[in-house]
Amino acid sequence: MDKQNQKYPYIVRHLMAAMYYRSSVLDGLTKEECLAEARVITEKYKIGTCVIWSKNECSYIEPGGKITESNNPPSGGVFGI
Repeated sequence: MDKQNQKYPYIVRHLMAAMYYRSSVLDGLTKEECLAEARVITEKYKIGTCVIWSKNECSYIEPGGKITESNNPPSGGVFGI
């Protein structure tokens, strides 16, 4: 994926070590709405999810609802829309 053409924010699901599935976020959602969408995905699939806000800002959401803010977005194989 061409990192220079990424549109923020977007959501990734952790599939396995260094493998993520990328999903677009609707334009105009607030940070709280993006996190709510990510929580739904996290609980539906019972896997860690991350909202990428920028190349140096993200929020990791764990099953159970814990959110961890970070400046280290996931890296590795990303596929999806």
